[in-house]
Amino acid sequence: MKEKTPVHVKLEYIEAIQGRRDILFAEMNLIRILKSIRKFNGFRMAEFDLKSIFYKEIKDISTDIKKIQSSLPKTQAKEIPKFGEESKEKVKPRVGEKDRNIESQLREIQEKLSSLASS
Repeated sequence: MKEKTPVHVKLEYIEAIQGRRDILFAEMNLIRILKSIRKFNGFRMAEFDLKSIFYKEIKDISTDIKKIQSSLPKTQAKEIPKFGEESKEKVKPRVGEKDRNIESQLREIQEKLSSLASS
């Protein structure tokens, strides 16, 4: 069995200082990342707490709405046709008093325009 012998690498003084500086910068960046991760986890926990409060409030409001709806009288409303479907009843256009009045006013205006054009 072979014995492990340590390997030595010779570094210049400037290289050693630069290596040490690089290691310290890497440690500093890792600590900053760790700080950001912890801050993020705090925000996530706060978000979770707010969401749980929000969902609880929505549930309470939903039960209140159901209570109010149950206490209101029921109405018999016509079924509203969905978009694109034709209704069962065709709506007939009505010509009412107001429509006749508007048509007579239009005729009067047209007569006045034609009399102005001919003069």
